[in-house]
Amino acid sequence: MYATRDDMIEFFGLDEINELERNLVQGVANTPDEQEALNAKRVAATNKVLLAASTDANGYISRRESLPLPSVPEQLKWPVCAIARYKLWKDRESERVRQDYKDAIGWLKDVSSGAVVLLIDRASTPTQCNVGSIFVV
Repeated sequence: MYATRDDMIEFFGLDEINELERNLVQGVANTPDEQEALNAKRVAATNKVLLAASTDANGYISRRESLPLPSVPEQLKWPVCAIARYKLWKDRESERVRQDYKDAIGWLKDVSSGAVVLLIDRASTPTQCNVGSIFVV
């Protein structure tokens, strides 16, 4: 994955991410253990969406770079988070969320065309995104 839940919190705030996760995985917890399990399900669901957004990004990146990338460029985090956020809102997004998504896709198109260059640390080991039994990088 090119971004984490913590990256999403940094960009969009804990309140919004918690709201999105509550809408994504609903439930009531009556005990601390149940709350912990519910929170884990919510985080896992967010991570699944982040993985999907990273896979979307790979479709653009692969036109210019060999995959897997040897490292995650910092500049990829925001576009991947913006795509994930858009997906998490599920047709209830605001104009700001929609515009961020369009900006992220536009930026990835620029990467694909070569107008934007990814700043990759080529000395690192490859980054892998595990999707089921298929590795998508």
